[in-house]
Amino acid sequence: MGKLESKVKDALSEIKSADPDVRHDGLMKLKDITVENKGGECDISLLKDMIKLAAGPFERTGEEWDDPSLVLLEFVVDYMEERVARDLTRHIADFSEMGKQCVLYHTSMHEHDGAVRALIEMYEILIPLNQAWFPHAVLEQNGVVSKALINHFYTRLDDKACRRDLYRILANLHEEKVFYQFKPEVIKPLIHRHWEEAKAAYLQYDRDYKTKHVHCSWKDSYLHIREELENFLKLMDVYWGEEWLPYLEEAKGWNDPIVKTIAVTVSLKRGIPVDQEEVYWCATHVESAELFHWRLIIDRIEHHNPVKDSRQSDVARTHLFYYLLFDREESLYAEEITILDQIDTFTAYEEPVRYYLASYRDLSGHVYPAWVGAFSLEEGQDSLFKWDDSTILEEPLESRNVEGWKTAFMQERKERMEKEASEIHYEAKTKEGAVLIKGNSLIVHSREGDRSIFLKDIQTLTIEWKKGGLFGLKKIPMVAVYEKGGGMFMTYPESEIDYEKFAGAVHEQTESLEEPPFIEFLEVG
Repeated sequence: MGKLESKVKDALSEIKSADPDVRHDGLMKLKDITVENKGGECDISLLKDMIKLAAGPFERTGEEWDDPSLVLLEFVVDYMEERVARDLTRHIADFSEMGKQCVLYHTSMHEHDGAVRALIEMYEILIPLNQAWFPHAVLEQNGVVSKALINHFYTRLDDKACRRDLYRILANLHEEKVFYQFKPEVIKPLIHRHWEEAKAAYLQYDRDYKTKHVHCSWKDSYLHIREELENFLKLMDVYWGEEWLPYLEEAKGWNDPIVKTIAVTVSLKRGIPVDQEEVYWCATHVESAELFHWRLIIDRIEHHNPVKDSRQSDVARTHLFYYLLFDREESLYAEEITILDQIDTFTAYEEPVRYYLASYRDLSGHVYPAWVGAFSLEEGQDSLFKWDDSTILEEPLESRNVEGWKTAFMQERKERMEKEASEIHYEAKTKEGAVLIKGNSLIVHSREGDRSIFLKDIQTLTIEWKKGGLFGLKKIPMVAVYEKGGGMFMTYPESEIDYEKFAGAVHEQTESLEEPPFIEFLEVG
């Protein structure tokens, strides 16, 4: 028995315990082993035993930590080969709720036939049980798997247990140009019927619509109705015909800014007259401004934009609104968001960027500052391209004036950039010396001397195969880095460079760039 298998079995014996303290110790041990063994090997028979164990039953305290099914499966899903996928499918209905979600999430990442077939079989089991969960964040990045799901399950678009999810997948596939009018003879009659059902549900809310109601008191009952209407309107654009005109007209008259924005932009794209006050309202509303401006860009109808010179600040308000709601541990609804000022500065890569100083008022009436950014200025003063470097500040707005907040921001930013410039993000000892990512540079120490390259100047990061061994019959994986312009900067055996950690560090330090390096064979979750 290998060292890993022995450690796992030791943890499993404790996880089976009815004593919560012993079980807790076992679960924590297995969590640590899962992190330590990322990318390692494991005996297939042990994985199969763990899957059977994950199917339960277990003693449970009801506390968040006490989900043995989930913790076991978090270990198993790193080994998504066909035999593992088959066993996961066989037991999927017996896993805990979070265990099911873990399996579906990780299986959705894989495009090989065994995983895709297993995923379809899992949904065939879970949909009739009303236990299906679709990991849209993964599926929207994986057209191969999404397409397979729609090809197999489009006949279930009439099934309330999964139709909203399937419509979302279908709409996204069309937006990504994977399909062109997938089975219109099936889809169009369904949209007609389901639109009327969703409209009837929506009209119970329209008269009393307020943004605060949506995100404070209605969110559990309302947001799924909005999502359905959004997807139907997007699909009407895909399956375009004059039969959709009455639906567009009624949606343009509703009070939901997201639904209205999609109806307005589809109308503009199709040359259907729209009242300019409605267009302006969508372009500046705190819920819809970002959606409106990006839809104009994607549909190439920016000439219809009524706020061409101030769209960035409107998008900043929208970004902060949703950042407060969804990107913090504790969701916060902002009663009012105001843009106070802006700072134009530079990134560590000397790219020009802009941050907006904003204020927001919470439900208790307290007003706080926030910095929203960073917006790239390389393509103009009103560019919408940004990456999230927003900051919520804890001090009351009134504790400083605007200039005071700007001075504090620039000082904190200077200190942070100085610290980041000396920070080691990855380091590996090689036979010739060392390879490290320090600050925003990739540095190679070798017998031939030291060389470095800015991470922004990397074109491609990949794994290539080199012949080696006796008679050149062995294939050796090599980590290769190419510069912009095509030249190779470095190549090292993967036995010396941990590709996953190395590539992950490059990705983390360059994801804010407009043109980050192309990194092959890296899964970013």
